[in-house]
Amino acid sequence: MGAPRIGYLPVEHMQLQYNEKQVEDVNSLATELAKVTAKERALLEQCKDFLSMLTAAQVKDCSLRTHILLHNRVSTA
Repeated sequence: MGAPRIGYLPVEHMQLQYNEKQVEDVNSLATELAKVTAKERALLEQCKDFLSMLTAAQVKDCSLRTHILLHNRVSTA
């Protein structure tokens, strides 16, 4: 008797087409996720660089403030 038929296509053929479409959809989403992840990684790296620069600026600021305080203390002594 063979596979049941809907219209002119066997049910198995329709199921394979449906599964193929699902695989294509998942592949498309995986590709999109990979692109978003790469952009996020680049932004995180940029954020890390900015935080490093900010930390260095804060250290320099504290150092200069300490230098000014010591200079003022020596000048008034």
